[in-house]
Amino acid sequence: MTATPAPTAPWNRSEVILLGCLLALIWLLARPGMTAPLLLDDHETLSHVSSFQSWRDALKPDCFGVFRPVKGLLFYHFHLHGIPPLPTIHSLVLGAYLLATISIHCLFRHLLGCWRWGLLASFLWATSATQTSTAVWLSCINISVAILFACPAILFHQRSWHRQTSRSLSLACVFLLLSLASYETALCIAPACLLIDRFRGRNLLSKPALARYLALGTTTLAYLALRASSGAHHDAHATNVGFDPDMPAWQLVASAPWLLWRHFSMWLMPFGRIEFVSTYIWGLSAPLHELAAAWGFLIILITTVFLTHKKAPLVSLGIALFLVASFPTSNLIPLWVGPVEDYYLVFPSIGLAVALVGIARKIITLRKAHRTSSAALTFSTSLLGSLLLWRMATMLLFWPQAKLWTDPIQLFVRTMDSRPAQFNCKTLIARELLLGGEYQLSKELALESIREAPWQPSTHSVLGELAIQDGDDALALTHFEECLRRVETGNLHDFAKLRRAAILMKNPLQRDNARTDLLEILSRPASDFHYDATRVLTSLYLADTKPEKALRTLERSLTLHPEKAADLHPVILNLKTTMRSTNPTQDP
Repeated sequence: MTATPAPTAPWNRSEVILLGCLLALIWLLARPGMTAPLLLDDHETLSHVSSFQSWRDALKPDCFGVFRPVKGLLFYHFHLHGIPPLPTIHSLVLGAYLLATISIHCLFRHLLGCWRWGLLASFLWATSATQTSTAVWLSCINISVAILFACPAILFHQRSWHRQTSRSLSLACVFLLLSLASYETALCIAPACLLIDRFRGRNLLSKPALARYLALGTTTLAYLALRASSGAHHDAHATNVGFDPDMPAWQLVASAPWLLWRHFSMWLMPFGRIEFVSTYIWGLSAPLHELAAAWGFLIILITTVFLTHKKAPLVSLGIALFLVASFPTSNLIPLWVGPVEDYYLVFPSIGLAVALVGIARKIITLRKAHRTSSAALTFSTSLLGSLLLWRMATMLLFWPQAKLWTDPIQLFVRTMDSRPAQFNCKTLIARELLLGGEYQLSKELALESIREAPWQPSTHSVLGELAIQDGDDALALTHFEECLRRVETGNLHDFAKLRRAAILMKNPLQRDNARTDLLEILSRPASDFHYDATRVLTSLYLADTKPEKALRTLERSLTLHPEKAADLHPVILNLKTTMRSTNPTQDP
């Protein structure tokens, strides 16, 4: 282990210029995604915050049952002031990612003791193709914010050792809390500080060390207590449709090293491996021999940490950071998160970048030690050249990966092709094809998805829509009933309620049930399907020959949805005209 170093040298002009070039390169690589549409979680979160009464509602669980107040506040700002144009949204997302890159560089230059090596590590971290989602997807902006706060938390912890002041430690705790409030994977920060202290050769059991760990631990526990008091889930077993809800916890734990391997190999060789809406089915997503091999991989990583801690301490530190940062999403404790997401690598890849720089430094050290050995020089040169070519190839994948975000179907197709049993992607593609009128292909994918994952509620909603297209209301009703049985809140719930009501209203004996479904949606004006529910309810009242109620429903809808005035005014005028012709003495 290394001795505690002096504080890193001040910034210089060359460092600033080269860091600016790195930021420009990131902007260039992410540029194709600047026109990508809002997708998936974006719509769910925007719908969720539309029901907020004040900013304090951001301190409650979000629509996925997790506690991310920083993200909630950002989306609530969009709700209050209007959703900006897509280029503005993506500029904010990419801007947060660039700030996170600057923050990461500050951390790396301190850890590595040299701004040049720090810049190389920053390059390895920021240009990985697995970071694309974080750089272009609005729903990942909180991860960049978490990194932005996490690095100062670690740096102020380090500074507290040099200056021996409580101010630095207090600032470390403040930034730690902000990072946790942005993204819960920041739980790895306190253990990471301990690992870095061990790397610096500090006595982990000394009173100064224990005092610092107590402060960081207390801050982490305070966050967990706040999270628990908000009502957020401790695990995602009840909400994560990426897993079979009947899969026992031991199977998830047994699969955890394989999930870790998927993340590691995705970062190391991303071609054909990148996932962001992952699924996992025991016995189908991964062969049993791969699960066994993954445990061997985990043992090798842990063994490498101990074997390299003296001769290659940076490699040891990097792998240890990777393991610690992966733990919150690893499912070694069955929290039912994931299972495999590219944005889960944002924190762990900090360790991987450190480990690679450690390997490069070790190779250069060996070159200097064997200057007279042509074989050693040839080997080291070949190895360094191979690392450079590998990194350039994986970096260039960032551009087409960002471009995929502008075409959701292709984005889902690439994820679907990454490995077997990607039923979420199959359903998402089926939905896009359904909206585009490609009914037969949509049905094929939806049926394939439902065979793999019969518990998937969104697949039942797609099949219900396809049944309506086929004129089979009975089958459609069955699918919507199954969807509602498996999902209790959110847009999918309201959509299934709306579709079920539209089917039930065709039967005079079921119209009361249809009205109940519609009134449930109408009780939530923030629902994405509120306007559609008013139109269906209007049709129901007209079918029951209650034009007065139909008119009041339309007028109320116009009040709540003024943006629909062009659609509603002609309908209201036509209904009033019809009512006058039917009853000339009545003034509607």
